[in-house]
Amino acid sequence: MAVALNHQPIRSLPRIMRRRGVVRVVIACLMLALSPVTHAESLPNLPAGCIARFQTDEGGFTCLELDESSGSLLAFCGTTAGVVIAFDCLNGQPVGTFPPPDTVKPEPIRSLTVTPTHVLAATSTQVCRWSRDANTSEVVIRCEQPAAIDPSGEFTASPRDSSPIWISPLSNPDAAWRVDHQVQADRLQFSPDSRWLISTRFGRLYCWQVSTGKLVWKRRLASRITGVTFSPSLEQLLVATEYGVCYCLKVTDGATLSQMEKRPTNKQPAMAWSADESLIVITEPDHSLAIVEEFSHHNCLRLHGHRDTVTSIRFRSGSMQCVSVDDGGNGFLWDLFDPSLAPNDANAQVKSDAKDRLVILWQQLSELDHPNGSWSAIVALRRHPELAIQIMRQPPDGRATISRLISELDHPKYQVRAHASQTLRHFGILAESALQRAIREKQSVEAQRRLDRLLVLLDISRSTETVRQQQADRIRQLRCVHLLTWIGTEQSASELARQWQQTQDPHVRQEIQKVLARVVRQQWTENENLLKICRTLATHPELARIIF
Repeated sequence: MAVALNHQPIRSLPRIMRRRGVVRVVIACLMLALSPVTHAESLPNLPAGCIARFQTDEGGFTCLELDESSGSLLAFCGTTAGVVIAFDCLNGQPVGTFPPPDTVKPEPIRSLTVTPTHVLAATSTQVCRWSRDANTSEVVIRCEQPAAIDPSGEFTASPRDSSPIWISPLSNPDAAWRVDHQVQADRLQFSPDSRWLISTRFGRLYCWQVSTGKLVWKRRLASRITGVTFSPSLEQLLVATEYGVCYCLKVTDGATLSQMEKRPTNKQPAMAWSADESLIVITEPDHSLAIVEEFSHHNCLRLHGHRDTVTSIRFRSGSMQCVSVDDGGNGFLWDLFDPSLAPNDANAQVKSDAKDRLVILWQQLSELDHPNGSWSAIVALRRHPELAIQIMRQPPDGRATISRLISELDHPKYQVRAHASQTLRHFGILAESALQRAIREKQSVEAQRRLDRLLVLLDISRSTETVRQQQADRIRQLRCVHLLTWIGTEQSASELARQWQQTQDPHVRQEIQKVLARVVRQQWTENENLLKICRTLATHPELARIIF
């Protein structure tokens, strides 16, 4: 029987001790032993970027679906114990539990679908369904692995008697139809609109039309497929492989749009697209979450907090918040724009009027090797949109900053000297002339050593430094494009159109067109954001013709 969504967690032991005394402690211990072990955890020291956390002791989390229909953010989590648990992500409190029917043996939940009226979960042998507003549960169909339930809760796909894939209506399992070719599958996944069914078999990828079971296209990749996920627009398909190559494929025909290199792993990675498709979250072997820029394929952020294998990641609609769960029974709600991701020194640089500090933020936007530096600058500048637009229109001059950093190479504190050397290294050929002038002047032994080292590194990379600097400038322009969309003001929309007119880089112009087209088509975030974009496009007819 399903438990209604009004479950209240038991009072914590310390609170009972304060109010009830020692006798009540014994009673509290008995209650804890007899009550469900699921509980919310509110830790004072959350990892950077995390705004809430929840956990359970009823096995590990195997899959996750989000529900925002009630105005709150609910996370429905399948567990290895065969129980589906619902949490309020904003406060970490459990709000409901859906145990397996009494007639079946508890099995790990393999996949999960949440509709406005029901919760459906597939195990290795059956699909169970619970009513969200009543205490009813039932087994609706017997199935085999792999199995998948479509997001509408109307169909399931799985083998039947060890034969190839069958698509079955949950309302009438006898009316099932088989896919067009005799193929077996390691993994099955429906598209969010229930139009396509993706199946994988080692390194082969198949796309089927759900309504007919016909094969739409197939691809053969270089190594075994370990993960598949659809983009929110349903235009792209991200496919991870065992040897670390991730492919972005076109959903309609399977053509390769781009590919990126990741660390090789034979485990299935959890992956998710951000709501605006600018970022991709993918798990790393050390259980951290790597935030990858879709437009550059560079890592811009790493989120640390999970200690066990992450099994599922989901983004909130129209938001840069996401939820991740692991097989240790821990769940995290992340906010990619949380101030904790911009260190205090980055915020201080924005608030300061010193030009050299703004130069460092501007330089961080072009970083390619330091994953968190560029994102801390984006978070800091997003909190100060007027200043962000100002430095985009008038990029700060870095000569005074370079001179100050050279003077800090002889600072009494080692941390200051090391930071100055690292920052000067990021400036590359832009700092070459100043470094050469400084080395001709009388310097201390420490400063001379650091200057020699910087010039040697610059000379070693001279053949590629110019190309690298051009690439860094392009990456900074692309990041500025998305920073303007994340700011979401009418002034930022005007600046976006101005950059499209002034830039000569075809990649940047194409990215601006793609971003604006997506905003207009999907009305990302809020309707008022769409009105701002439309007002801007009204003053730029040439850009408007391209978008529409």
